[in-house]
Amino acid sequence: MAEKLGNLECCKGDKNFLLTYSNTPKTDIGEHLVFNEKGNYFERGDTINNAIELTNNAKKGEKRASDLCNIYNTLVDAITKSIWFDTDITSYVKKLKTACKNNVVKPKTCKEKLGSEYDDKVEECSERKNNGELVRWSNSNCGCVDDESGVVAPTEEIRGCMVNNEGLPDDVTVNYDPEATLNFGCTFKKSVELENKFCFCITDTCEEIGNCISGTQVITNKSSSYESFEKKYNNVFGSALEAVAGVVNPFNFRLSTEIGFYGEQVDNSYVLDLAKALTILVFREYSLSSRAKGNIKNSDLVMQTEGGEYLGFFSGAVNSNGFEKFNLQLTSPIVRVRVANNIGGTIVDKSVVPSIQRIIKKLGGESDKVKNVSIDSEGLISLQENITKIGLGALLETKVVGLAKLLK
Repeated sequence: MAEKLGNLECCKGDKNFLLTYSNTPKTDIGEHLVFNEKGNYFERGDTINNAIELTNNAKKGEKRASDLCNIYNTLVDAITKSIWFDTDITSYVKKLKTACKNNVVKPKTCKEKLGSEYDDKVEECSERKNNGELVRWSNSNCGCVDDESGVVAPTEEIRGCMVNNEGLPDDVTVNYDPEATLNFGCTFKKSVELENKFCFCITDTCEEIGNCISGTQVITNKSSSYESFEKKYNNVFGSALEAVAGVVNPFNFRLSTEIGFYGEQVDNSYVLDLAKALTILVFREYSLSSRAKGNIKNSDLVMQTEGGEYLGFFSGAVNSNGFEKFNLQLTSPIVRVRVANNIGGTIVDKSVVPSIQRIIKKLGGESDKVKNVSIDSEGLISLQENITKIGLGALLETKVVGLAKLLK
C-alpha cells in the first residue's frame, strides 16, 4: 500500500532508508538526522535538510516522488520510534507536502494502460465468458485470464486495511482502504496526552536533562482489528499502572515541601500520567535498560512538571521482563538535588537527618545551589550565602572545585 502524506498519496517508502544521528546534537533536527542509504538525488550521509533541498531542485517525476516519500517515511519512523527529540517537525511536513505536489505516483488503471483498446478488450472477454469459456477479466493483468474454478469468476482480492475509522474513538485512526477485499496491514495510531514532562538522566544529578517527551504523543501499532489493538494497549497500560502504583519512597526519605512520588501523598494524576508515559515507551519498542552506554547515563527516567519541579527519579522503567525493576532512585547526587530544590522545607522523618547531613557535606559535581545547602538538627533546609572573611590582610575564601575534577 502507498504511504500517505497528508492528503497526498506518494509511492511506497524504502525500508532501507533508515536514519543515523550525528554525534553532536543540533538544535535543528534536519541537521541532526542523516541518511545511511543513497537516494535518486541525494547521497548517503546527507542530512534531511540536504535531501529535501536536492529533491526540490530535481525534475518532477517518479524518481523525485520516490525520494520525497523516502524522506517522509524515514522522518516519520524517527519521530514514532525515537522519543529523544522534542523538536517540532511541523515545518518539515509542510515542506514535504509542498514538494510532493505534482509528483504523485499512482498505479495506472487498465483504462490508462490500454487506452482506446480498453473497452474492446473488456467486451471481448465478456463475450467469451457468455459463450461458455472459463475466463474472467483481471484488473491486475488488464486482460482476460483463465478461470480454473469452473464456476463464477471470483472477485479479485485486494489486500489492504478494512478497518474503517467511522465509529472509532477520535484519538484512534487507521489506514483504511475502501477498495480492499482482504484485510491486511492495518496500522492503528493513537494520540496520548501527557500532563507532565518525562526525560532521561544524562548525569547522576539529573540536572542535565535530555531526551524528553511531553505533550501530545502518537503511538502506532499494527493489528488486525481495533479490538485487538485496544486489548494490547489496555494490557500494557494495566501492567504499567500496576508497577507505578507499587512504587514506594525508599528509606522513607520525604521532604515537607516536595510533591510527586516523594511527597506525603501521591496524586493519582501523577500515577496515571507516568503509566501513560511507560505505555508510550513500550509501543515505541524502547528499552531504558539498553540505553546506558559507556560513561553516559541515560537509562533512568525523570518525571517533572512543566515548570521544572521534580516529581520522581526512576530506574529500569522498561526492559524485556516488563516493569518489575521500576523503582524510585535514591543515589547521593539525587538526594542532594532534591534537598536543594526544597529550601525552606524540612525532612519529615527526623531519624534520617544525620544520614542526609553527611550526604550533603560530601559533595559531588553538583551546582553551587547544592553546595550552599545546610540542614539543621531538626531537618530544616536552608541556603547559606558565600561569606568572604578579611582578617590581618589575609583573604580566606572557599575554592570552587571544577566539575571535571570532581568527576575524576
